[in-house]
Amino acid sequence: MKGIYPKLEWEIFVKGIKYKAIASNLKISERALRNKMKGLSPLYWMEACSIQKTFFPDIDKDTLFATDEDKTA
Repeated sequence: MKGIYPKLEWEIFVKGIKYKAIASNLKISERALRNKMKGLSPLYWMEACSIQKTFFPDIDKDTLFATDEDKTA
């Protein structure tokens, strides 16, 4: 999946975290999570905080949720 959060996608892959686990943590469907990861639906601040705190406490939010647009700015 090519999404708008490449660092987040990479970390999910490297740590072997299932999208189902993240979706369950957020109390949303996997499809809703995938839509957020692709930028088709908004990823809310509280969701980003929950993902970071639960799955990636060692990575700061600015790094984890940097978008491709952030790299070109």
